Amino acid sequence: MERKLLSGLGAGGALALLLAACASGSPSHLDPGSDGYGGGTGAATSSQTTSSSAQTTSSSSASDGSTPERSCADAIHVPLNRRTSGARLEVNGEEDYYSFRARKGQAVYLDIDTVSASLRQREHIDTVLTLFSPDGTQIAENNDSIGLLELESTLYTILPEDGEYCLRVADCFAFYERPEEHCSGLPGRRVTGYDLTVAAMIDGPNDPMTSDRESSDESSAATPVGYLEVQGQYSLSAIWGTFRDPADVDVFSFAVPDDFEQAAVGTRMSADFYIMPSGPEGSGSTAPTGKVTIVDPAEPDVPLAEIDGAGSTHLMAPIELGEEYWLVVRRGSGAIGDNEFYVITHYANDGPPLEMEQGAGANDTPKTAEPLKTSSTSPDLPIDNIARVEGDLVAAPEDIDVFRVEVPPDMGWVSAMCEVRHVGSGLRDFKASLLTEDGDLIAPLATSHEEAHEPTRIRQTPLGGARSLLLKVEAGSQDPAVKSAFYRCAVNFYK
Repeated sequence: MERKLLSGLGAGGALALLLAACASGSPSHLDPGSDGYGGGTGAATSSQTTSSSAQTTSSSSASDGSTPERSCADAIHVPLNRRTSGARLEVNGEEDYYSFRARKGQAVYLDIDTVSASLRQREHIDTVLTLFSPDGTQIAENNDSIGLLELESTLYTILPEDGEYCLRVADCFAFYERPEEHCSGLPGRRVTGYDLTVAAMIDGPNDPMTSDRESSDESSAATPVGYLEVQGQYSLSAIWGTFRDPADVDVFSFAVPDDFEQAAVGTRMSADFYIMPSGPEGSGSTAPTGKVTIVDPAEPDVPLAEIDGAGSTHLMAPIELGEEYWLVVRRGSGAIGDNEFYVITHYANDGPPLEMEQGAGANDTPKTAEPLKTSSTSPDLPIDNIARVEGDLVAAPEDIDVFRVEVPPDMGWVSAMCEVRHVGSGLRDFKASLLTEDGDLIAPLATSHEEAHEPTRIRQTPLGGARSLLLKVEAGSQDPAVKSAFYRCAVNFYK
């Protein structure tokens, strides 16, 4: 049987599947405990849900229509490894507060799940999770799940001390002074309910949770990344570790199972890793993440893909199913703190349609442009139609790729985005352009050069009645220290 990794589900969806699958006992990656801290041995609470405490957290308007004040002082206590259901943020500006007991050094997972398959995601509340230490200091925060097109919040962290922690759940549109810069979906959403999961993570055998063993910095001692099959799918994997000193290097080995099902012919697999930002508005780590690298064990000194974790959060590389690769994590430069760790989530993904270039010059000019197909998008997205492609510039700057896109009916605007260097590709000085059939720019600003830690973007541009256009991609050079030469691009159309 072929199985899919949960590349389309958030961490909350993955955990929900795991909880359902383990309803008769405690899964090894959750630490149930019976002492209030989630430690030791105890009842299998991870498979249980509770709605009574969550219902009490749903504050309502006072008689005069104002919102009751809430703070950590009147937080609702929830035990670790419980999924709390039925809470709501019904009043504009309302915040819910929860507390839980935990120990120093525990890795915990905090997740909001709001999405229902029967309703559009943009109609759901966009949440923000903030974690406070026992003395009330903010130590971590998350708005949207890293790397996933979701309104939900997911926070992974390692706790700095024993005690009672406070967790705030807020509405993004009320939380930020400039919500248009931070929030997705629509203000005043119809669906304001959410479920909350607070769980301690444990690296057990044959599960999707992987912690660094710290046996040595040598690749021969690489920690294997686990994959868990649940109800015909592989779960999202979480990877974490600590930096014992500034020179610490952690190495993980991974091999995406070879029974992974690819969604379509003409695509290729990639391994994707999302690095949680450090600091009090990120994971809470006091250590900046440095270079994060994917390597082939046969050539460990030449990265397939590499990013600087201090500036980029997404690392990917094309892979072969069943083949072993290494993930190498280094600490960034900076002062030593008192809670030095990193958290990375991982899944596999079959990408956009792969370019069909069959030799030099096959799609290098407007006359030999390769056609791309457009498709309609989810109603949750502001984009109406999209054309996507993945390819390689195998001999930059000589290799140039050009694609033809037919403009869908009733479209008036176009934009483009390419993921290249900021996700680990070795291409440098990448450039994308939108052209007419004659090879001219469709507008003066319809071209863009890469930035080291950002996608290459062409902002929305009027189509001016054009019925077709060309996407041209090129690069100035190939970094000799990085082997891959991939890019992923999307051409987006708007009415």
